[in-house]
Amino acid sequence: FEAALFFFRPVKQAGGFLHLIHVGAMSTASVQFQGRLSYGEQSQRRYEEMCRELESGSRMVVFDLSQVPDINSEGIGFLVMCLATVQQVGGELRLAALSRGVLEALAMTRLAPVFTMFESVDAAVSVPPG
Repeated sequence: FEAALFFFRPVKQAGGFLHLIHVGAMSTASVQFQGRLSYGEQSQRRYEEMCRELESGSRMVVFDLSQVPDINSEGIGFLVMCLATVQQVGGELRLAALSRGVLEALAMTRLAPVFTMFESVDAAVSVPPG
């Protein structure tokens, strides 16, 4: 597995960035969140971006949660919705750089084992899918 990492021009939108990463022949969408993760305008935009990337052929989605200090139940529901959407097209959702608050919330809801988690975005994209 040869990993070549390219970040294309980030698309700045209120509350986050969408990066397109190409690892070998596979296209990966990396979505960065900022602030508390809840269901709202920011997460809806990120969901729409993710869906566009899935439609264009990306099969691995990495959520960069390094700027997310905590998450509420709506945010957890959002993550589950995204996971289901990615899995419906045969893709993989990876969570990267989770804060202690996000990790604790996923552990309390017993959803931590449902997600594939990594210490960083680099780690998430360097591991082959599967």
